[in-house]
Amino acid sequence: MKKLANQIMSFILVLTMVFATGTTAFAAEQNSTLYKIQQLVQKAESERERYGEATDETAKQLQVALEALGVETGSYSGTQPVVLEDVIATRGYGQTHDLGKGWTYRVDRPSSDNAKPHVHVDNNSKNIHGVENVDGTPSHGKTLDGSKVPKDVQKKVKDSKDYKKGQKDLKKMQEAKREIHRRKLNLSVNKDLLIAAGIFVTAVGVAFVAPEFLPALLAAV
Repeated sequence: MKKLANQIMSFILVLTMVFATGTTAFAAEQNSTLYKIQQLVQKAESERERYGEATDETAKQLQVALEALGVETGSYSGTQPVVLEDVIATRGYGQTHDLGKGWTYRVDRPSSDNAKPHVHVDNNSKNIHGVENVDGTPSHGKTLDGSKVPKDVQKKVKDSKDYKKGQKDLKKMQEAKREIHRRKLNLSVNKDLLIAAGIFVTAVGVAFVAPEFLPALLAAV
């Protein structure tokens, strides 16, 4: 029995090491891609100052780098970009957590129809389903107070790691918006839209939406 227990512990240890190595490798690869995007944004900005727009080569490189993070950009020089919802990176979002006594919550990433990170709080037995943005503004026309979510439940939700991450990401999104405006990018021009997407991704550290959704998203944050 002791031998079997040791074998099980050894197996668990190996699995833990493999998982940790894979997670570290993924994080390193993503950080490398984010750095590459940041460098390409700077290059594209320099080209805009010299030539009036980014070169086709730089725009193409930026397109490929964004797609490496799961953002499908379409053709930078032609058709409007599209989003592949199932491959966009959403680390830290979409996980349902149990608060006990029938209460659960889930923090969702920004999307095309809800531009800010937002939280869903539910209790099926009480038929209560609340949702609001992480800055307290209504989401999907609802708030937690308006949906009669108790204050003690709201406090637990707002003290959670996922909720605080959503708040931090919203601040990063607002910083990205200010930077995009400072650089006077024209979001109706596809090459400028790619640059804006690069600024957004490197500022927030994760890809939420495809470039075509940026104008609507930036208008809301």
